[in-house]
Order: sequence, then C-alpha cells, then structure tokens
Amino acid sequence: MATLIFRKYRVESVNIPRFFIFCCTVTIFFVSLSLHAQKTGTLTGSVVDSLRKEPVPGATVIINRLADDTRLGAVVTGMEGEFVIEGLPQKDTLLVDIRYLGYKPWRGLLYLEEPRFAMAPVRLQEGAIELEDVKVEGARLPMIMKGDTLEYNVSAFTTRPYAEIKELFKKLPGLEMSREGGMTYNGQRITKVLVDGREYFGTDGQMAMNTLPVDVVEKIQLMDTDEEEDLRSGNQGERSKTMNIRLKEGLKDFGSVSAGGGTDRRYELMGKYNRFRGESRLTLLGMVNNVNAVDYAEDEVITLLNAGNGITRTLRGGANYSNRWKDGTALSTGYNYTRPHTYQESLKERIQFIVPDSSFTTASNSTVTRRSDDHRVNINTTIPLDSASSLQIQLPDLSHRATNNRTVTRTVTADGAENPVNEQQNTYHTDGKSTTIPLLLGWQKRYSATTHLNITLSGTFSRQDNEDFNLGETTYYRQGTDSTAQFRQQILTDNRTDNYTASINHRFSISRRWSSSWYSTVSYTRSSNKRETWLLDEENNRQIRDSLGTNAFRSRVLNSNTGFSLHYTLEKMELAIGTTLNYNRLSPYDETLQTGITHEFINLAPSLNINYKITDKKRISFSYNAFTSPPSADQLQPVADNTNPLFIREGNPDLEPVFSQVYNLRYNAIGSKGNTFFANLSYRPVKDQVITTTAYDEYGRQVASYSNVDGTRSLYGYLGFSARKPLKTGVLDVKASGNIGYNRDKNFINGELVSSDQWTLGPNVQLRYAIQELLDADIIYAPQYNKLGYDKASGQDQDFIIHHISGSLDLYPLKNLVWGNKIGFIRNNKLPDDFEKSSLLWNMDISWLFLKDKRGELKFRVFDLLKQNRNINRIATQNYIEDTQSNNLQQYFMLSFGYHIR
Repeated sequence: MATLIFRKYRVESVNIPRFFIFCCTVTIFFVSLSLHAQKTGTLTGSVVDSLRKEPVPGATVIINRLADDTRLGAVVTGMEGEFVIEGLPQKDTLLVDIRYLGYKPWRGLLYLEEPRFAMAPVRLQEGAIELEDVKVEGARLPMIMKGDTLEYNVSAFTTRPYAEIKELFKKLPGLEMSREGGMTYNGQRITKVLVDGREYFGTDGQMAMNTLPVDVVEKIQLMDTDEEEDLRSGNQGERSKTMNIRLKEGLKDFGSVSAGGGTDRRYELMGKYNRFRGESRLTLLGMVNNVNAVDYAEDEVITLLNAGNGITRTLRGGANYSNRWKDGTALSTGYNYTRPHTYQESLKERIQFIVPDSSFTTASNSTVTRRSDDHRVNINTTIPLDSASSLQIQLPDLSHRATNNRTVTRTVTADGAENPVNEQQNTYHTDGKSTTIPLLLGWQKRYSATTHLNITLSGTFSRQDNEDFNLGETTYYRQGTDSTAQFRQQILTDNRTDNYTASINHRFSISRRWSSSWYSTVSYTRSSNKRETWLLDEENNRQIRDSLGTNAFRSRVLNSNTGFSLHYTLEKMELAIGTTLNYNRLSPYDETLQTGITHEFINLAPSLNINYKITDKKRISFSYNAFTSPPSADQLQPVADNTNPLFIREGNPDLEPVFSQVYNLRYNAIGSKGNTFFANLSYRPVKDQVITTTAYDEYGRQVASYSNVDGTRSLYGYLGFSARKPLKTGVLDVKASGNIGYNRDKNFINGELVSSDQWTLGPNVQLRYAIQELLDADIIYAPQYNKLGYDKASGQDQDFIIHHISGSLDLYPLKNLVWGNKIGFIRNNKLPDDFEKSSLLWNMDISWLFLKDKRGELKFRVFDLLKQNRNINRIATQNYIEDTQSNNLQQYFMLSFGYHIR
C-alpha cells in the first residue's frame, strides 16, 4: 500500500502587542516600587580580638531601632569576622549590639545616613561573664537568609534521639511533606536533594531524608534550582527548589543496625553504615521486612504514609560512593536494589457522570499480587580541564525492572436508576521487563563571574517488553435480554524510545548592569510501539491473531528551542525579558496501514522574570513563561486497546502539541525572629489541551480517544505563615497555611462538549510545643474541601470534605527512656454505605537507651493500638468520583534491638 503523508503547517504565538504592553506595565510597577520605597542602607563591618587582633567568627551582631527597640536585623560573623546587614532604614539612629561567649558585650549607636556605611573594626575584650547575665538574642535563630539561600539552623529544633532528617523536615517552617512523600517549600516543589553539594544516591531525594540522622547535620539550605536543570528535568514554566544538607565537620563512621520480631509473624532487619574520610564518603544500606516499610527510616513502620495499600514484603540494598580529589575531579556513584512483594485486596465504587444528568455506578472488588525486581545505577563525575573549564559525565538514572503482576477483578455496573447494565469477571496476568539508559556529557567554560558557556549532549534509550494474559467474561443486561461474551487473549507489546538532545547556553556581560543569555536546544525522539494480540482457546493455545488489537506504530519528534534574553540588575531589582522560538515536527506513522501524517508548528514564546528585594528579608517576584508539550506515543497510536471490553481506548494521530502559559506571583518575608510569611498566586491557561473523548453505549461500554480543545485553565493560590515563641518552660511553634485551586476542564462525552469546574480548598494548621529533654508534641489539622460542577449537568454537582488530623507525642519520663506516640485520623462522611467512613491509627513505642554513650536501643512498639485502622481514599476528577477501600496491616506487637554507630 502506498504511503500517504499529510502535512500541516501552523504558526502561533501569544499576542505580541498585548504582551509588550503587559511587560511594560509590570516593569513600570516594579521600577516605581523601587524608586518610591523607603530608602535603606547596608552596614558592613568586622569583629576582632582586642589583644591578638585576630578575627572573631561566630559573633552575634544585632541591630535595633533606638526609638522603639524594634529588631531590624541579626547576623553571625563569618570566618574572617566580617558581617553584612542589608535593608536598614536610613536617617535613623540604630543600636548595634555585638556579643560572643567569653568576651564582654559591645554596644554602640549609629546614625545611618548613606546607602552604604562601613564600621571600623569592633574590638571585643575578653572577660569572665556569668551566663545568666548575658542574653544572646538571635544566636539560635531557626532560619536566616544569606543572599538567595535560606538556611535552617538544625540545633534550634528538637527531635527524638537518632531520628532521621525526615522527622526534622516536618518541623521546619515553610516545609511540608505530603502523605505520598512529596516535599514542598511554601508550595514550591523540592525536586533535588544534595548532601554537601553532592548527589546522594542519584536523583532519589528521599534517600538522604530517610538514611541520614539529624545529629550529624549542621544546616539545611534551600535555593532555587538552576534554570537549565529545571528545563532539562521537565519543570517548564515552574521554578523548583533544591535542598542542600550540610553535614558537621569531622564525621568519620556513623550508622545503625537493628533487628526486630513480633506477633503475626512480623519482622524487620535494617543496617546503615557511613564511612567518611575527608572528601571520601561511602554509604552501605540494607533492609528486609514485612511491615510495609519501604524506606530506610528507623521509624518508618510507625508513620502514617505506608499504613495501607495492601501488605508488602520488601528486600532492599544499596551503596553510594563519592570523592573529590586534589586536582578538582569529583565522583559520585550509587547503586540501589529493591524487591517488593505486595498483596492487596480492594473494594472500589466509581460514579461515572454522563450528560445529560445521567450516570453509571461501577462497583468492583479485586485481588492483586505484585512482584518486581528494580535495579538502579547512577554515576556523576566532573573533571576540571583547567582553572576555568570542566567536563561533566553522567549516567543519571540507569534502571532495569522486571515485574510480575496478577489481578483478579469482579465488577458490576448499574445505571442511575440502579438497574444492572453489565457485569465482568477478569483475570489479568502481566510479565514485563523495562530498561532505561540515560547518558549526559557536558562542557562548561567560565570566562568571568558573569560570562560562561555551557554545552550539553545527552541521550536516553528506553526498552519495554510485556507479555500479558487477559482472561474473563462479560455479561450485558438490557431490556430483559442478557448476553455473555468470553474473552481469552495473549497480548505482546514491544516499545522502544530513543532521545538525543544537544543544547548550548551562553551568558555574557554587556555592562555593569546589563547582561544577556543566548540558548538553543535541539531534541530528536524516535519511538516504535508494537502490539500483537492473539485469541486463545480453553487451554491457552493460540488460535488466531486479533487484527483489531494488533498494530505496529512509530513516531518521530523533532523539537528545537532557540531563545534570547536580556538581564538588567539594580541594587534591589533583577529584570529578565526574553523570547524563545519553538519548532515542533511530529511524524506519527502506522506501519500496519502504511499511512502517516506530519505536523509542523512554530511557536513564539516570550518570557518575563522580575525579582524585587524590598528588604534583605522581604522579596517579591513575578514570572511569565510559555512552552509547548507534544502528545505522548500512546495518545498518538491509532490502535484500539481492547484489553478491557468495557473500556476500549484508541489514540489519535492528528493531535497537536499543547501550548501552555504560566503567570506566577510570589511574596516571601522572614522576620528578625525567624517568623515567615509567604504568598503565591499562579495562573495557567492552556491552548490545544489534549482531552479524553468518551462515548457510552446502552450496555455501559466506553470507547475513549483523544482530542485537542481550547479554553482549559487553572488557578492556584497559597498562603503560609510560621512563628516561634520562646516560653519560660519551652518553645511553641506555629505553622499555618492554606491553598485554593481552580481547574476548568473539558471533555467530549457522547459527542457533546462538557465543561467542568473543580474547586479545592486546603487549610493546614500545625502547633508544636517542645521542652528540652522532657517532651515534644505536635498536632496538625488539614481538611480538604472539593467542589465539582458541570455546565450541562448541574444535578450531578458534587462537594465533600475529607478531614485529616495527625499528631505525635514524645515523652522523656526518665533519663534514658523515650515514650513515643503517633496518631492519624481520616474521615469522609460521603463515602458509600458499605465503606468505612473513618480511620484511626494510633502507633506507640517505648525505647530504652543503654550501653556506652546510649548507643544501644531496646524498643517495644505497637502498631494500630486501637484496631481502628482503615485504608480509605477518594479521587475526584472532571467526570468521575472514585472511592477505594483496601486491606492493610493489622495490629501487631514488636520487640527490636538496635545499635547506633558513632
């Protein structure tokens, strides 16, 4: 058959005149703000010993306004005794207070008249000082800003002995961890975690959180992820955060080993060892358990994150090695092996909304057995070529995974009048292997502090092979006529994807305030997707090939992004404006039918970024970005997936790329005592959004495909506040936040375009009270409100609230005794009648520390003390609501012994 290639060419962009007016308006606003803001100045100075004339690092410098004693700033001197305090009001009298333990305090008055004032070196005199006579305010501030980096002082927070960083993370202001383990800072995702500036087990940020103990950590730093890395990782239009964990100096050997056994045949074995010798660092990890602990955290088994989703046995091991040699060569490499085996029983009820004002309700129960073997390797090395250039070679996340899953399901579907429509019994078995090999080669040349050139070549090669057996029967009920159809299929899939990318980024200085960036990225992706379906007899022997379920499909995607931006820097403001020319060429081809179609698109995507520093601790920023996303191979492949006769999905080779715009406004403030306030507003309109088109017949069967549509958009707002109040008996921490989200989605249902509006509201309040070596208590209330409405089916509007309450209490009744409690509660009144409406999980443990330096730990713990734990969940989308209840761990008691290496 002849090959037919259809070409379409389209040029699209945002409205350039409107965008130019918009940029000018926003820029004028920020410049006016800069010009009319209160004039502030910067104070610099140094602190030295009066006798030895040597610098005094670590001295506390506090600035108060003399008139009302308002705290204006507090810093700690650097290694050379230097300090810099920005954002101080001009034309005002200030009180400077400098203190350091073992020296007499120094106080002086200062009238700041100029924008920048350099104090003469302050000479501290040694003196015997009674500690109660010296109140060093600000010496243990929970967090400080150093330029664009936020630093948490770990010593200002208390955790139970030998706790991992994961437990500390939940107590730090502005930081939140979701129930699934995702990390955010004031709503911004944390996508990269480093340890002393180096990768730790590759890109798996959770490894450091779950393996490193708090007592070896000095500081935790947060900074913006490098823009080039954000784009490379797919975070287009959204800046993310990078976390750097700074360890204490002088570490050598630390870790832990533990073993425990309990009732109901529960067991857990775990070992962690770290060997640090200067720049050489080695980490060895291993664990095996059947208590749903999938991470290396010592206290993982009594968290609320993995209490449900079936029962899992896990075997896991890993190693990480990093070094930095004298010539500047750096190496970081790691290996991780995971072998989970999960058994899960689930009960689901899904309400599928159909217009006009009708719906199907599907109830199902299933039994799932999942097994997998997962190998991951990462290598990252940097080789200096000279004093200004370096070569980077990476194997970021090489992975090989073998899976073996078996699912037995029974479903019953009824219409809105509760009349049965269909019933299905199905056994699905899959055996698959997948391999991903990524490679990256980068060269960097730094000509000056503001001029550099980066060239990167990368490739990703993915292979996936599956053999599936799909056996079952479907019964259809309609108008008194019943019909039953059996299906017995063998499905073979072979997917291949290769990606090649080259990029260049050149930034250079034009003048003292002006600089420019030029960048270009070319990416070529080729993929092939082969699917072969055979009909089987009763003995599972092949009979005939199913032509409807057999297809060979390939696609070629060429993407080019070339952009230019200008950067303008003032003392308080940074401005960047640019544009990117994006070229997309999509060429899907059906090898079975020998037909194809080629799409070519050109998009002009402008960008605008403004950062304004109101004071040293108050900042506001605005950004605008636009980008395109091509459809996936599954969305393009024009073959019907009839694995489930009740739900048939087929791709659409005529899909066009998605064009998205992102507007973002952020405000961040840190008070002199470590209090924080954060606000974020984000708006995202989308053009040519890929949506699902669904058609239903009278038997409840669905046939789904994809289409492009305009008019979808989302809005997201976030407010966060944290404060610390020292009390006579302890410390009270308050964290409060709230987010509101709006999504306008569209779907074609039975040929009719339906729009849905979904609102979500999620307040979060956390109170924590701690008394050193006596107690540490916290409670969190985080309800989630959802409202879902339809423009053509108002009778199906939905709204519900899910209440989440969690808390912990650690008591230290005796010197070497720790009594720990963790409680989690979930309730949703609108779950179906045969579902549990609430779940209460109370875990308790008692630990006795003994041996030299309290290195031995004998722990007795109880899981689900009240036997009220249930695994319930609700998902709300634009056209259905699904409730799930699954089996989980039952109550057990465990006694374990651990030894901590220090």
